[in-house]
Amino acid sequence: MVASSASFGESGFDEAVGPGVRHIDPEATKAELDELQRLGDACKAFTDRRIAHMDWRPPEKLPTFPEIDKCISHMEEVLTRYLLLIRQESHDAVFPTWVYDWEDIFRKPWLPPSMPDNDLG
Repeated sequence: MVASSASFGESGFDEAVGPGVRHIDPEATKAELDELQRLGDACKAFTDRRIAHMDWRPPEKLPTFPEIDKCISHMEEVLTRYLLLIRQESHDAVFPTWVYDWEDIFRKPWLPPSMPDNDLG
């Protein structure tokens, strides 16, 4: 038996908002966006002054790695949920995932010991 596109849509909606729920709760959406705003505030000054514009003024406070990780994780959760709700796209992750040990190149010398330092040909 082939499932209809409507049943796919309903299963995606159930996955995103809960089984049997007929409407998206606006308060839940507002809470998600408020949390995203709160988490993003910790990174905003740094992003504006160092990444987006390279402002001469230093940021007032540098975000910590855990603050950045938490903000990115929440952003991915919200994006994944709304991609499912709006476009019916199901994603395990939307941001790149390392599939190899990227630190491995730093564990091995890249010049053989017998090679002279100034052998440019």
